[in-house]
Amino acid sequence: MLRSSEAFADNAERTARRFAEGPLSRGIAVFGSYARGDYTPASDLDLLVIHAGRAPEEILDGLDPRVSVVFYTAERFARLPLVSPLFNLHLVTEAAILDDSHGLIGSNLGSVAGFAREDVARVAASSQRRMRDIVNLPPRRRLSGELYAVAKQSAMLLSAAHGSPTFNRAQAFEQLEQLAPQLSDDVRTAIRLETHWLSLRARYTQAAVSASASELEAVRRIVEAVTHVVGRSSR
Repeated sequence: MLRSSEAFADNAERTARRFAEGPLSRGIAVFGSYARGDYTPASDLDLLVIHAGRAPEEILDGLDPRVSVVFYTAERFARLPLVSPLFNLHLVTEAAILDDSHGLIGSNLGSVAGFAREDVARVAASSQRRMRDIVNLPPRRRLSGELYAVAKQSAMLLSAAHGSPTFNRAQAFEQLEQLAPQLSDDVRTAIRLETHWLSLRARYTQAAVSASASELEAVRRIVEAVTHVVGRSSR
């Protein structure tokens, strides 16, 4: 049961039930702020859906914009620890299973022992690659929301590498500032980009905003510093 009395959560819970009752559903879980219990009226509801076949458009078309659904086939979900270890740790840490009648979610998440050095290196390399991709874009296509996503990933990676993973964005940036106080101004710059990331996530593409040169440099310094710190600690 989702922990909220708001009409939005009631509607989202009905949506989750519709996914779970579909003949191609193989499992469903909620993660993010609604799973942790630290949601606000502005929070999105994050759903993980394991599904056989194509995503059910008749359900997706009626979704509230604040409901974000991540779809996986059983095969792709089984590979999640290798393909996306930080997201896998996110689910291991906080996912609340709503339906797992096929046993896929519980067995996959229950088999993860922790966040290995190889996982740290893989996520750090991913952050660097994403940062390079943004830098190589024409300035008008360097979106603030995508820049925020890279900074967020780096902050959460640092928390995971230090053995205290948090997937609450504010807490992750707070830990980053504590562990790397020289990045304080850069962290505050990154945090100010959050609203642009939320707009992109909600598919408000008309609200996409290009990042400034100073914002680009702030996030680049965050990625470089985190990569250096986690690389040193994982040796």
